[in-house]
Amino acid sequence: MLIREARREDAASIAALLVACWRATYREFVPTDYLDALDAVSWAERIEDGIRTGPQLTYVCEEAGDVLGFVTIGPCRDDDCDPAVDGEIWGLYVRPENWRQGCGMMLYGRARDVLASQGFRQVRAWVFRDNTIGLRFYSSVGFALDGASKTLQRGRPLKAVRLSKPLGHA
Repeated sequence: MLIREARREDAASIAALLVACWRATYREFVPTDYLDALDAVSWAERIEDGIRTGPQLTYVCEEAGDVLGFVTIGPCRDDDCDPAVDGEIWGLYVRPENWRQGCGMMLYGRARDVLASQGFRQVRAWVFRDNTIGLRFYSSVGFALDGASKTLQRGRPLKAVRLSKPLGHA
């Protein structure tokens, strides 16, 4: 497995992976009709635009030319954070069949190192409160709930919680 910066031509693979992850991971608490309506083509256009224009950076975990996972990072987008010092993991997804094989940890390690090298002192991530897999992953790398929460409309109102972790030197 190798971690590399995403290229525009990765957008379709990243989008398909994102849709598959949502359908596998969130099936228990996101309405089925919402998940079934997710459109990888629309996501691919947004992802390609983000890769091209930023401010976020996306990295993929690749093996034999196959994208197994990705992480997108950038300045924290929350009003109560300072985007000059607070970084954010905008999303970290690994194909379910590749969980617990090191890809997620490698992606997190790259995200942490890049954010720290850019001068961010804190990293934050939003996770659905019912996403026990995501909460367990972030906890395993030292994140803790910071008290912030919000409700997102994803076919029904869903509570998301924010986790934070100080960044040391990369």
